[in-house]
Amino acid sequence: KDYRKGSKIIDAMPTEQAVDILNALTDPADVVEIMVLLKDKKAGEIIAALEPARGAEMIKMILDRRGGA
Repeated sequence: KDYRKGSKIIDAMPTEQAVDILNALTDPADVVEIMVLLKDKKAGEIIAALEPARGAEMIKMILDRRGGA
């Protein structure tokens, strides 16, 4: 899977549209792989627009993926 290309596409679209697309992905691991490639500002905007439980899940998975950094 080309997560780098996916992250560039997500980065280029408005946050609300990016959230809709990421919510449609069924595998949270795919979302995390895309999110870790985004700039922190864009990732933060997306997480803020998610439902709180989904946003919390994404943050936990991103931190786990980044080794807690």
